[in-house]
Amino acid sequence: MKETLEKVNADLGKRYGVQLANRTGVNTGEVVASDDPTADQKLATGDAVNVTARLEAAAPLMGVSSTEGEAWITGFEFLQMLRLQNQLGDSRSSDENPNLVPVDTLNDIDRRMLKETMRIARRLQQRIELDYRR
Repeated sequence: MKETLEKVNADLGKRYGVQLANRTGVNTGEVVASDDPTADQKLATGDAVNVTARLEAAAPLMGVSSTEGEAWITGFEFLQMLRLQNQLGDSRSSDENPNLVPVDTLNDIDRRMLKETMRIARRLQQRIELDYRR
């Protein structure tokens, strides 16, 4: 895809002076979670659960260690937990984006975990980019 895009961009650049760009992201979609303190089990369902399954399946195919694959999943689940806590909390007004987590409201441990999660995500993105370029 990258090579094709480069060819298309060469032609578009000559003809019209413009280029196209492509970016790939992960959409976690909607998640429904139960936070009922009387329930015997916690429940989470939706697209984010699917992302976890896809990360679990992708790690061995990419030849990464089980520890690194577990770090991807743990980081993803931590981000989902922050997002859900923010959505369930009363700290935002109704017109704010429910997926934005105000970092200044996090405790020190959560801020450190968020920072490490961002490092893990960056390493995963770099890995995908390198594999894509091969």
